[in-house]
This record gives sequence, C-alpha cells and structure tokens, in this order.
Amino acid sequence: MTLNQPENYPSVRRLPGCLALVVAGVILAYLALWALGGFLVESDALRQVDALVVLSGNNERIAQAAQLKKAGFASWVILTQAGDTSPDMVARKLDVPGEMLLIAPGQVTSTYEEALTVRQLMSQRGLKTCIVVTDPYHTQRARLIFREVLGQAGINVWVYPVQDHWYRSTTWWQSWDGIQVTIQEYLKLLAYLAGSRLD
Repeated sequence: MTLNQPENYPSVRRLPGCLALVVAGVILAYLALWALGGFLVESDALRQVDALVVLSGNNERIAQAAQLKKAGFASWVILTQAGDTSPDMVARKLDVPGEMLLIAPGQVTSTYEEALTVRQLMSQRGLKTCIVVTDPYHTQRARLIFREVLGQAGINVWVYPVQDHWYRSTTWWQSWDGIQVTIQEYLKLLAYLAGSRLD
C-alpha cells in the first residue's frame, strides 16, 4: 500500500525548476540594472574638433579636457561657470594655456543654460565642432541637449565621459551615490523630454 503525497506538499523534483527560475530572475534583474546604467553613458569616438567644452561640476571634467587638449584633439577649451568656482584658475593649474581658454559668458544653473551660453560663444568665434566633456552618467542627457541647442547654429557635437570615473554602468546599484545619480539622471532626462528646461 502506498501513501499519496498531499497536493500542497512541494515535490523534490520541482526544486530544480524553481531554482532555474530564481537564477534566471537574478540574471534578468542584473541585465536590466546594467542596461539602465549603460543607457546613460555615451562615448563618441574621439576626433579633431574646434573646441572641448567642459561642463561645470567638478575638477575631474577639467582634468579630462586638459588631457584631450594636450593630445591635440582641439585648439580651444571652453569652460562654463556655475557657483563661486573659478574654472579658468583650475584649468591653468592643470597646464591648459591661458590663451587657449574661452570662458562662456554668464552664470549657469542647468545643462540647458550651459548649452545656450556655449552656442553663443561658439557662434561668435565661428567654431563649428566640439566635444562635450562631462561625467559618464551625464553624457546621454548632455548629448541630447547640446545637439538640440547647438545644432540650431549648425554646430556638430560629440560627447566624451571622464575616464577612470567612480561611476560604473555595471555596478552603479552597489553604492548609494550610484543609485542616487542614476535615479536623478533619469528624472532629469524625463523632465527634459517633457519640456522642462530647468536642469
């Protein structure tokens, strides 16, 4: 006589299938997180341009532009101004020749304002090509904004992220800073696409 196994009792034979589903779920979640971070990071091929545009925010961006300038990718370095920082002083400390520096006019409070002031300066100088240097997680939005704004003046735009940056598209969710900037960038990107020009 054999005992019938209760229907609500999990069969041992079902465990491999359940385990496979769990593993597949973990892999899909990892790929989704990776894709979310990867979408934010853009890096165009380096090329000879008229100017390197350094977005305000941190000295790492200026340092990266200084390396590109020394490598001969551009004749000019354009800096934007935000807050109380003095970007031209920082750039000179990084050995960017003062005569090669252009400071975009006015104080800016958003990426969109940076694009407007850079377009004004480049148009006045007759500059037609530039590489925008910024943090990796900011490159997608920066490229979208700069291509829209500067494109109206016939200026070609490419973007290049700071190298050796702390942000990694493959591990951003493993730190609070990574989670914070990723969420913020998506919110700002969605806001821009919805018509906001505040950030």
